[in-house]
Amino acid sequence: MKALSQKLLVALILVFADSTVALAELPVEHLYFTTSDGLKLHYAKLGETGSTVFLIHGSGGMAKTWLENGVAQTLAEDHVVIAPDMRGHGMSEGPRDGDMALDVIELMDHLGVERAHIHGFSMGGSITSRLMARIPERIITAAFGGSGVRETEKWAQALVPPEAEGEDPQYDDVMAFYRSRLSDARSVFEEQEAART
Repeated sequence: MKALSQKLLVALILVFADSTVALAELPVEHLYFTTSDGLKLHYAKLGETGSTVFLIHGSGGMAKTWLENGVAQTLAEDHVVIAPDMRGHGMSEGPRDGDMALDVIELMDHLGVERAHIHGFSMGGSITSRLMARIPERIITAAFGGSGVRETEKWAQALVPPEAEGEDPQYDDVMAFYRSRLSDARSVFEEQEAART
C-alpha cells in the first residue's frame, strides 16, 4: 500500500510540475453499466493486474481528466484502474442529482470488485468520504484532495474552531513548490522502476 501511495504522489507531483514524463502506452477500455435507477454510466478501465484503484473526478470533471494528466496510466502499470464518469458528467447520462456514492458501490458490484483503493478529487473526495462511511470494509485505502469536508451536526460544528484567515496560494508559488520537489519525486519513481527490473 505504501508503494501505491508513493506512486500516486509521484504521479500528481509530475502532473502539477508540468513535467513531460513519457506515459506508458496502455490500452484503455471505454465501458458502460446501468445503475439501479436506470442511468447509463461510462467508465474507463486500464491495467490488468494488481488491486483495483477507483479514480473519482470532481464536479465538472470526467474520467478523461485522469487519462490526460497521466495519473491513470501511472497507476495502471501495477493496478487495475477504474475511472468513472459520474452521473451527468463526461459520457454518462444525467441528471447530476442522485446518489453518486451508490453509483460507485454498484459499479464495484458490477465489476465483481470486493475491495478497492478509492481516490477522489473535489466532488470525488466528498464521494470518497461517503464511501468510507458506508462501506469501510470494502476500502483498502482512501485518499481525497481539494474537498471541503465539514461536520454537519450542529453540536460538532460548535466544537470546530473558525477557519483561519489567510491568502489563497498564488499559482507561481504553488508551481515553484512542486518544481522544487520534482527531482525528489523523479528519484523515487526511478528507484521504483529499478526495483521492478
